[in-house]
Amino acid sequence: MTTKQINEELSIKNKMTPYKIVCPKHSLTPLRFEDLTAAMIEFDRLNKWGYAAILTFNKSKLVIVNCCYRKTNLKERRI
Repeated sequence: MTTKQINEELSIKNKMTPYKIVCPKHSLTPLRFEDLTAAMIEFDRLNKWGYAAILTFNKSKLVIVNCCYRKTNLKERRI
């Protein structure tokens, strides 16, 4: 697969599912959603479990919608 084909595929994914949650400790692949409501429900659930997560919107350009830090004790380094 060439770089151009990969970029076209990512562009199609971003148009179909513009909301994406990246959670490094919870999953290796980003969680993608079509609407903000479903994305916020999953984001809140991850926040309750104490995972670090970033919710982004990517249709024309990347915009960070919400971000939560991992709930840790003070000795552990925060993101």
